[in-house]
Amino acid sequence: MLRDESSLFTHQDIHGLGTHVTGIAAGNGGGTAYVGMAPEADMIIVKATRDNATFSSADVITALQYIDAKAHILGRQYVVNMSLGATGGPADGSDAEAKAIDAIVGPGKPRKAVVVAAGNDGGKRIHARVTLNDDPTATLSQKFTVEANDDVLLQIWSQIKPNDIGKIFVTLTGPDTTFGPVSGFPTVTQNQRDGTITVVSSPHPYILTGTDIQTLVSLTAKRRGTWTVSVCGAKGQGSGNVDMWIFGSSFIDTDGDDAFLTGQPASTKNAITVGSYVTKSVWVDFTGTARTSGSATDAVSGFSSPGPARDGRQKPEISAPSEAIASTFSSTSSASSEFLLSGFTHRINLGTSMAAPHVAGAIALAFQEGAKRQTAFDAGQLRDALMNSADADANTGEVPNIKWGTGKLDTDGFFTALLGGPLTVQLASFTAATDGPRVRLTWHLAAGTGHTGFHVYRSVGLQGERLRLTEQPIEGDTTLSFTDTPPQSGTYYYWVADFDRFGRSALHGPVIATLTTVPTIFRLRRNRPNPFNPTATIECDIPRAEHVVLRIFDTLGREVRTLVDTRQPAGFHRVVWDGTNREGQRVGSGVYLYTLTAGTFTQSMRMTLLKK
Repeated sequence: MLRDESSLFTHQDIHGLGTHVTGIAAGNGGGTAYVGMAPEADMIIVKATRDNATFSSADVITALQYIDAKAHILGRQYVVNMSLGATGGPADGSDAEAKAIDAIVGPGKPRKAVVVAAGNDGGKRIHARVTLNDDPTATLSQKFTVEANDDVLLQIWSQIKPNDIGKIFVTLTGPDTTFGPVSGFPTVTQNQRDGTITVVSSPHPYILTGTDIQTLVSLTAKRRGTWTVSVCGAKGQGSGNVDMWIFGSSFIDTDGDDAFLTGQPASTKNAITVGSYVTKSVWVDFTGTARTSGSATDAVSGFSSPGPARDGRQKPEISAPSEAIASTFSSTSSASSEFLLSGFTHRINLGTSMAAPHVAGAIALAFQEGAKRQTAFDAGQLRDALMNSADADANTGEVPNIKWGTGKLDTDGFFTALLGGPLTVQLASFTAATDGPRVRLTWHLAAGTGHTGFHVYRSVGLQGERLRLTEQPIEGDTTLSFTDTPPQSGTYYYWVADFDRFGRSALHGPVIATLTTVPTIFRLRRNRPNPFNPTATIECDIPRAEHVVLRIFDTLGREVRTLVDTRQPAGFHRVVWDGTNREGQRVGSGVYLYTLTAGTFTQSMRMTLLKK
């Protein structure tokens, strides 16, 4: 939500996750101890879920495209936090959401990034893989136990080329039922004694030159029992990898593995995927009762979905705190009393949804610092810096791995990997003050700061093009200044860019100055320069339309020249004296008086002409 008076946010978050996640990424604390990662960040908040908390890929893609378009219009860099997703295939970055993300962010697309939660299916042995060889009878078998009336969905993704019919066959065996083998081309449904079974297959992508077949098997069990699903087929020119995920309402047991559970969009190629670890396991609720999650501090969260992606890429890239995290509580949502904190404005939550905004907030801070240094980063650079700086310890074990990625988020290390060390040039203060038609900038250097010079920049808008005002760097000790005369009244933004002894540069600011169109009082200003040779500029402030007379006198009171003798409108005025008298002859060196008369107002000042 961009900070302006027209930003009216009336949506009620009845589920609470969005409010909690936003507080982690960018909450300003509101006078409490709970401050987000990037508390000064502006926000664009897009609701991509429906009223029942479900979301479609179309809604998510629309939200992403809206954020990208809005940021482009505003000239802003951005990081999108996506604390959402689903386990299952294709899990290789080829789904619609992944393609939309990759179209927006990635190498060569600076100033934007997308961060995705890994998912919360860790510990669920719902995946299995087999690699087919040239023998089409090689099979993948998976057992699962279900209760009566359970609905079970099996997703099977087979890397077969060409991905046409007659290559993959599925057999489902129940307590008293054997169904198959069938390919799912076309869809087949049968009502068996143990349950109703449907098998449907389709090529993915939906062209015959693709390399995958997606097979969906649905089962509505009529009684409790153990089932086995088997897959066999010929790989052709594909890799032959067959991956299966099993989903159901009340599984008792499966014999699958705990891997390949970062689904979509967590498997997106150019997104940064974040797993979870425990930073807090004990808290005190609003009643004063101590609560615990039962998890070991600094360990990986048991629910954190492991990778890798189905095509073998490292997922997640990194892990961040998400158990147990205190953040903002939506007043229109509900929560169990054990998770509510004193004051009822914050609550405890767990999940990789809480890990992702820690990384998103760190990236927002990196964008902010990069802008100061006039440096832009793309998603690939950000991902590399996060992974290369991650902290590994006894809990993470050897990294990278499918649970931790490359380790724990190390914000300081991330900034160092991305930006280098802190800049040696630090400002203690930077101010702008208006003086009639001019703006005076003053900046004070912090103790121990060294620099080789500063350049000054001005822009009309915060995101407008910055115009460099200085031809040569401004040098000095601890206090430096610069005076600018903008071309017209209005609001201006100013920055100063330093250069330290290592050749590094950083942008400081902006400070804002607003020049009014009309002054409030009559005023005659000191000529510039003084002493002068051969010309001097004289400025005066006229708050209302008056007949204005500006004359030059010598020290004996004799009039040398009349520069102005006419009615002038209200405003800031300037006139240049070229050092000549009324006959056009150059006058000699010496002290001269210049007098302004406007209505009943009169003021005189001295100037010195100093010829060589």
